[in-house]
Amino acid sequence: MATVWDLRQADLSTFTIEEMRQLGDYLGHFEYRRGVRTALVYRSPLELPLLKLWHLVGNGFLEQDRRWFETLGGAMAWAACSDRPRTRSGGTVLRVVA
Repeated sequence: MATVWDLRQADLSTFTIEEMRQLGDYLGHFEYRRGVRTALVYRSPLELPLLKLWHLVGNGFLEQDRRWFETLGGAMAWAACSDRPRTRSGGTVLRVVA
């Protein structure tokens, strides 16, 4: 099942490398998420390098097929095009508000 993380309302300005590692370690416990499509929606192009860094230091996030989008519609369309079997709902949208 694909997942879309909508981070547009999150304040990523204080997200440290240590916090990125901790979140990656936490997400690593969800073995059933290995290899799934995960789309991240960001608010500003300035956040994209931070999200890519998060992917690099986050222990690979279970080797997920991960992409970054400026629009929720683009993220949802990409997540829905998975070749893998999907649930009837087609995925999950996670809205992060910090």
